[in-house]
Amino acid sequence: MLPHRSLMLAVSLVAAFGGQAAAGGHNLPLLNAPARPSPPGTLHRSFTAVVSAGGHLVRGNGAVAASQPEGQGTYEVDFETDVTACAYVATLGQTGSNGLSLPGDITVVGRSGTPSAIFVTTGDNKGRNRNRSFQVDVGC
Repeated sequence: MLPHRSLMLAVSLVAAFGGQAAAGGHNLPLLNAPARPSPPGTLHRSFTAVVSAGGHLVRGNGAVAASQPEGQGTYEVDFETDVTACAYVATLGQTGSNGLSLPGDITVVGRSGTPSAIFVTTGDNKGRNRNRSFQVDVGC
C-alpha cells in the first residue's frame, strides 16, 4: 500500500495528465502534457555538438562547424543562430557510443566577437591544454 503522500501525488498526476501517468515510462506525462507558456528566462531551444579531439564537428543539432582556432586544446563551435543569451554545458567524452575518456578539464564560454559561437578549452587533469573530444549542449 502506498503511503498517504505518495497516493495523493499519484492521484494528482493522474488527474493532471488525464490518466496518462499510470501507463508507460517515466517520461510519458511530460511528453503528453499540453504546452503551457514558459516564464521569462526559461530555455526554449537546445543545440548540441559532438567534437573530435582534432576539432571536427562529428554530429550535432544546430551546430554547423567546429575548429581549433588557437592551437592545442582550444575549440570554436559555431551554431546556426546567435547563442549569446544561452546557457552552455560541456563535458569531455568520446565521439562514439563506446570507450572511456581520461579525466581532465573542460571550460566553455561565449566566443568573443562571434555571437553564433562558443569557445571551449580542454586539458589534462594537471591543467595543461590537450586536444580532447567533447560534447556540448547549448540551451537558449
